[in-house]
Amino acid sequence: MGIIEFFRWLGLEIIKVATRNLTFCAIIITAFVYIVVLASKPFISVSGNLLIFDLPSFQSCTITFKNPVTVLKYDVSRGHFEQLGVVPEISINSVKVGRNLSVLTVVNNDSQQNSGTNINQGYHVAIVNGSSLSSDIETIATNNVAIDLKFFLTNNLKSKGEIFRCRYIRKDLSTIITFLNDPVSNWILAIMFFGISALSLMLVKMEWKAIFFTENQFKNSLIKSLKISDINNPEECKRAFAEYAARWYGLHNWFRFLQALGPAVGFILTVSSLIAALHPALHATNDLDAFINGIHVAMISTFLGLLLRIVALEASRVNDVLLTHAEIYLGDGDK
Repeated sequence: MGIIEFFRWLGLEIIKVATRNLTFCAIIITAFVYIVVLASKPFISVSGNLLIFDLPSFQSCTITFKNPVTVLKYDVSRGHFEQLGVVPEISINSVKVGRNLSVLTVVNNDSQQNSGTNINQGYHVAIVNGSSLSSDIETIATNNVAIDLKFFLTNNLKSKGEIFRCRYIRKDLSTIITFLNDPVSNWILAIMFFGISALSLMLVKMEWKAIFFTENQFKNSLIKSLKISDINNPEECKRAFAEYAARWYGLHNWFRFLQALGPAVGFILTVSSLIAALHPALHATNDLDAFINGIHVAMISTFLGLLLRIVALEASRVNDVLLTHAEIYLGDGDK
């Protein structure tokens, strides 16, 4: 290698190393931005579509959500403090909202009659969201005085909640998978079912030809399908066998692909269905039907994935048997 070639090679190697380093750094920076920068404020994530908390005497409570939430209504009840909670006694006001809000102000109509002189007086607030799996609270304030999120989570919040100071990709992925799993899995499972049905019909025809066809029937099927003008002509047989081998190879590759595709798709749908079934929102709302539905989809996905592999394996075996039969009549000139 000459000097010029050496420096060219050295330059290319430096560029390759620099490109790999830049790619690695870009991945790290992207992860840092996603986890830290995009979650600039801590927030409380409340699972389910029901947000329940207790408060001492207040006139108004302002809640700022990280993302807009569809609020159907809120209820305020007067009660008395018992240990760390408020036991509701009298319903004060129930307000229908029915809007998508980033900031919700809960008004206490009882504030004028009860100014807070009774230290045992407390209020129970219940906010009903739409079909949200969770709602994220960035700030909460009573009478324009902010409440520390950790204090609110520990002492006031009665719904299932968790405080986040960084962004967790598991939470975002879980929400996306839960929303998409049922409709997407329905399409995939339907395609798998009808695909297995079509493949099974093909397999039945192949099995019938391999097991029940006589020699003359098999030979006639070769002549018809390969359009052989003279089966006693070696050149014609050579051409026909090459065409049959090409068909065999195409089916062979397709069957091998299905053998891998079936369990892979079935396993992915099984895991995604389990993720959806175990979503914290379903646990918070005790939604047993949604949990069972997720398990049901997971089991059906596993079943269809394994069934597709079994059918494809048998089809591949019969395809090899038919190739051997075709070689007897076309491959070696023994007619």
